[in-house]
Amino acid sequence: MKPTSDASSRLAARLYRGLVTGSAVTTALIEKDFTIGWISESVVDLMGFTAEALIGTSAIDLVHPDDRPALDALVAYELQNPADFIRRSDPARLLLNQLRLRSWDGSWVTVDMAANNETGNPAVEAFIVQLVPRQTRASYDEVVDAIFLRQPACEIANMLAATVESAITRGVVVISIDGNYNRCHQNLIRAADRMQHEKQSECVTSRGSLWQIPVLLDSEIVGSITVAVPLEMSLSMWTKAALKDLAPLIAHTVRRDRVESRLTEEASTDPLTGLANRRSFFRATARVSESLRALIYIDLDGFKIVNDILGHDAGDLYLIQAAARIASALRPSDIVARFGGDEFVVCCEVDSSEEAMLIAERIANRLSADLFVISGEALRLSATIGVAVGRDEPISTLLQRADVAMVTQKQTQKGVAALSTGPVPDTDRHYPQFTNQLGLDLDRTAV
Repeated sequence: MKPTSDASSRLAARLYRGLVTGSAVTTALIEKDFTIGWISESVVDLMGFTAEALIGTSAIDLVHPDDRPALDALVAYELQNPADFIRRSDPARLLLNQLRLRSWDGSWVTVDMAANNETGNPAVEAFIVQLVPRQTRASYDEVVDAIFLRQPACEIANMLAATVESAITRGVVVISIDGNYNRCHQNLIRAADRMQHEKQSECVTSRGSLWQIPVLLDSEIVGSITVAVPLEMSLSMWTKAALKDLAPLIAHTVRRDRVESRLTEEASTDPLTGLANRRSFFRATARVSESLRALIYIDLDGFKIVNDILGHDAGDLYLIQAAARIASALRPSDIVARFGGDEFVVCCEVDSSEEAMLIAERIANRLSADLFVISGEALRLSATIGVAVGRDEPISTLLQRADVAMVTQKQTQKGVAALSTGPVPDTDRHYPQFTNQLGLDLDRTAV
């Protein structure tokens, strides 16, 4: 059935609107005198001009002076030999790479140009020109390389924002990842936060138009892409579609960073207590410090009896409670780790041996301050502590000295701290393969 005239008009209008707003490239009709007869609205993304601002102006005025000779030669030849639309099924195709066009702010946008010579077509009598930006492709290639090289999500967000801005000449882009923004556009960040909170995709302010899409990871909003453009501009459907394609890419980098962060944490953290493990402790203390350092070696008293009498689950709770109390006695700059079993170590910078002993005594007091209940038993924590202080000494030497001081003290009186006063003596207890075969006691009171 042949469509009615009204139906044909509506269809033509719909197709025209789709071309105007949804073209992936900037398409233009250039008259024989180089006047722009029509241009798609994607020119806003490419050069920052509105279509209305360019129609009727000279296209040659937009071309970089150094690129005009090559363009003039191509066009002059085609004008002298216009395509015979009736006899020629394929119009002549003009190709010109790296043509530079002037953008709204005077900078130059590099494009690839392809044009069909339709000057011999009585229904057109113009060149149909398509312009594809080159910067965008290069920028996307950089982003892909960054993802391949496993750069952090925040760095990739910066690159993506720059890529989008290269495609939207007058746009400003901020990307949020887990609440952190890649740029410091405070006004735009506040507006983006408000839009995300109110679940708005578009809004208009006194400064411009904003458009936002959420970044979803397993149905959780983990970020957003927000684009701001001047009031006289509007983003094309193609640009919005391209931005939507970026959201899964950002979500992928967030997932990757979270997985790697979790694996790193698992590799460097004691799974029971949440403290650093032996490996991460050595990594954090590997350098020889110019400051005075104290190594505090903590061995819990009574842990074996807790395990034997109350069971391993109770022993785990005992260790968790001890770790929490030790950590609560320390400063943020101090490094604490569980070395295995019932042994913990602390490394901290101090001004004197006296200060190191005060820290050790604070740990001992915090451990024994209150009873706590496990399996119906009220238990009291205590520990024997060895302390070694030195400057310009490897951490392994300080560990040995503190270890020996702790073992020596445990043989005489448990539950107190002892300071190492000299070099490591000749002993069978060598770090890190050490054991403690000393008898343990437990101060416990039945509830």
